[in-house]
Amino acid sequence: MGILLFLSVLSALPVFVVAVTLASAQFDSDLQQHVMSEEFRTGFVKSLFDFFQLPLLYPAIVLLLSATVLREEIQNETIIYLWIKPLSRAAILISKYTMALLLAFVFSGLSLLITGVMLVNDWALIGNLLLAIALALLAYGAFFFTVSTILDRALLWGFAYVLGWEGLFSRISPAASQLSIRHYAENLERSLLGLPSEVSLETSLGVLLGLTVALLGIAVWRFSRMEFTGSESG
Repeated sequence: MGILLFLSVLSALPVFVVAVTLASAQFDSDLQQHVMSEEFRTGFVKSLFDFFQLPLLYPAIVLLLSATVLREEIQNETIIYLWIKPLSRAAILISKYTMALLLAFVFSGLSLLITGVMLVNDWALIGNLLLAIALALLAYGAFFFTVSTILDRALLWGFAYVLGWEGLFSRISPAASQLSIRHYAENLERSLLGLPSEVSLETSLGVLLGLTVALLGIAVWRFSRMEFTGSESG
């Protein structure tokens, strides 16, 4: 329950930012006129999505869930209790991935939906952003699950990837950018919104889905070969 409460607070941050902005405008007539404009509100939704929600918030949510539902059980070896059930290790990993992904989309989707409704009445915009979230979470979730099956301190390595590789190196190195999930997620979003993008919609979609399948394959392979004290091979 602790992680769910923390994720609730985390996903509420964009809502808080929007609420404070709208409340502040009530005390300044010039600011209120500016904030009430459709151009500002649409731009605010996109900026919040591009600079906070997509690059930081949503990866953090799915990373925290991935580390909680898989890595902690691996480290504590409570995962062995699942061997009692007549399920293969592949089925166990995929079920945990699906659970983490669904929870991540609920938190991420509600965060976007609420901020979007507070600012704009553009359901096409909100729908396209929700689609971009779903596809980005697929790839991020598969990546973090793979990390969880290979490395200890998966949470630390996950944040190092999000903040270091995607947040720093991909911004200063075009080559590093090509090797980041964020790059294709951002270009997918821009393509869905009809904005200029460095990568076509088809390429972004193909890379994200391809990465998801490939990374899940690696995670299943690794998980099926892990040894646990008192476990039976599933």
